[in-house]
Amino acid sequence: MRKLILWIVGILLSVIFLWLALRGIDFAQLRQHLASIRFPFIILAIIFMMLGMYLRGVRWKFILRPTKDISSWSCFSVLMIGFMANNFLPFRGGEFIRMWLLSRKAKVSKSLSLGTIVAERFFDMLVLVLILVAGIVGSGAFPPVAQKVAYIGGGIFIVFSALILFSSRQKERTVALSERFLFFLSPRWRKPLMGALSGFLGGLEVLRTLPQIVTIALLSFPAWAGGLLCFYFGLRAINISVTPWGLFFVKAISNLGTMLPAAPAYIGHYEFLVKTSLVALDKEANAALAFALVYHTMWFLVLTAVGLYFFWKEHLSWARLKRLSEVDETPPRDRAAEGGPVDSETAKQPGAGQAGHRRPHGNAAGLKR
Repeated sequence: MRKLILWIVGILLSVIFLWLALRGIDFAQLRQHLASIRFPFIILAIIFMMLGMYLRGVRWKFILRPTKDISSWSCFSVLMIGFMANNFLPFRGGEFIRMWLLSRKAKVSKSLSLGTIVAERFFDMLVLVLILVAGIVGSGAFPPVAQKVAYIGGGIFIVFSALILFSSRQKERTVALSERFLFFLSPRWRKPLMGALSGFLGGLEVLRTLPQIVTIALLSFPAWAGGLLCFYFGLRAINISVTPWGLFFVKAISNLGTMLPAAPAYIGHYEFLVKTSLVALDKEANAALAFALVYHTMWFLVLTAVGLYFFWKEHLSWARLKRLSEVDETPPRDRAAEGGPVDSETAKQPGAGQAGHRRPHGNAAGLKR
């Protein structure tokens, strides 16, 4: 029932934003813009899109490095499967697919895996806020919709940053405070929750020291540069010219908008935000919507194709992902406090994490790594 409600809410929001995006559009002119696409620029946009995505994989590897060494290619493949899943699941469901796949591939707990994804989003929001400020100051564009997105995005970023930085630097204190706050739960429920929280905070290890923060921040800018160049060549494909400041502004508004609740692939409100931000830069509405439709379609098809390739290469299936998503992780008692590696398959084996009940002559290989 909960999933059905999420789907209904997401679809309703998409319909509303699509209506807003299409309002006042001259469809004859829209068709003309779509018919005049310059495909060499689309090819360049795809190249820089994939370069940016691979650099995101490299960055994720460095985020994981304090707790687990995993190749950039493995991070890239999991990342692409997650982005592909976002195209078919509402409310960024692909992020949870990434969590389960990284846990499976890197042999870390799902809570630690989720912590690294949260750390990744912290740096994304940092870059987005900087891009937005640069775009607004440089272009002078600040329409009402931009104000709302900027205020909401900035507020979320400030609160999010404060919580994440405090939690990453005060791991033991955060766990202790959380345990006190959950005093009403029985130890049977509270202990696994604290183990999961400890694992999650382990994923934020990269935020504990300034040199690590600077390293990941510096890696974030090339990754976002790939995305900005992709956006630029997409605009050129529709023969729209913008200044670098205008490019920053439109990119920031459209990406911050994806934080809003949405149907799969952000259909509707992505088109609305791109069109509105380009119109704020005095671009023609029909051309702006044509770009939004072309860029969004390109992005959807490329990410889906590459994600499905890695999906097939990893011998995955939707049914298997569904089973992974339904496995509740209960860390073994002797590892919960450290947030150490816990494999869901191992956790399901008889005796896993219950040393006192192991058979004396059983196969120990299935009980420890």
